[in-house]
Amino acid sequence: MQRLKAEGAGTPADLLLTVDAGNLWQARQMQLLKPVKSPVLEANIPTHLRDADNYWFGLSVRARTIVYNTQRVKPEQLSSYQDLAGAKWKKHLCLRTSKKVYNQSLVAMLIAEHGEQKTEDIVRGWVANLATDVFPDDVKMIGSHRGRAVRRRHRQYLLLWPPDAKAPDTAVKLFLAGSIWQWRAREYLRRRFDRARQARGGGD
Repeated sequence: MQRLKAEGAGTPADLLLTVDAGNLWQARQMQLLKPVKSPVLEANIPTHLRDADNYWFGLSVRARTIVYNTQRVKPEQLSSYQDLAGAKWKKHLCLRTSKKVYNQSLVAMLIAEHGEQKTEDIVRGWVANLATDVFPDDVKMIGSHRGRAVRRRHRQYLLLWPPDAKAPDTAVKLFLAGSIWQWRAREYLRRRFDRARQARGGGD
């Protein structure tokens, strides 16, 4: 986006493809986008996955997952992002910096679902439960000797932290945290899959 901003009106770009709705929101705030009138896009992309004034359209969705150590955490212990603010996760969380748009989008999702005050309480709980300093980026988080067992798939924002110097390659699994927005995303994908299957004649 910085390159588009620097190029200004002289940019050769006609289309911006990026990840995360936060980047799309920032692109509009930076006046890098123009509204698009497309009956095809409007017919195929639901309103909650596009800008209200058609400045951008979401073409895919990503799951926000929690990574957990299978030797220390059972999946039935996990439920939601707000649950990770509880005292039982003290010294067990690993988190990326709040400067990253992905975390900002996660917090925005929580605000839309729970309101500002409850979301602030959740975030304060995460910070209180950190096992180490926040990581500035993916590379440092993955490359750190403390986080070798962590592999990012899609976009994870919170990682259950199991420091274990004797077993740096401990198996990890993904857990999809409960959220109305993720439910809507899954429903959207399910409808798209059903339409594609019907177009093929109902086959698998």
